[in-house]
Amino acid sequence: MAWKTKGGKAALWDDIVIGAALIGWTAIVHGAFMVVGLKIFPPAARNLRHHIGRAVLITVIVLWFFMATILEAWSWAVVYRMLGIFADMETALYFSTVCFTTLGFGDIILDQHYRLLGAFQAAGGMVIFGWTTAMVFDAVQKVYRPHGEAHK
Repeated sequence: MAWKTKGGKAALWDDIVIGAALIGWTAIVHGAFMVVGLKIFPPAARNLRHHIGRAVLITVIVLWFFMATILEAWSWAVVYRMLGIFADMETALYFSTVCFTTLGFGDIILDQHYRLLGAFQAAGGMVIFGWTTAMVFDAVQKVYRPHGEAHK
């Protein structure tokens, strides 16, 4: 990957472009998971009458969005490796996951020339987790709606 650099380090605008592209990518991935989930899960919820079945469906929905989040964190980690920011994939994935969840242990940090990417990832992660929370909340409302009400 050939990004314009200054003295062998990523330029500020490169970080902004890469960060914006990755935020866009994570939104596309999450949106795709949402669309597929909306096609699969509402029909499955229509005939559920037992609390165990409903709880299982909500668990599957949570795991579905967790898979999206894993794919998104991996995407950032791959870019970190492509840019040569981390020496190995395990470190890149660990940093990406800690950053994406906004946990921020601080045991691994980015070089100052790349730290804006970490900030972009954390901001994007907050949005993704909010989006996921909204989807799960909506699913719980629909799955546990009283039987007499029409499913939307």
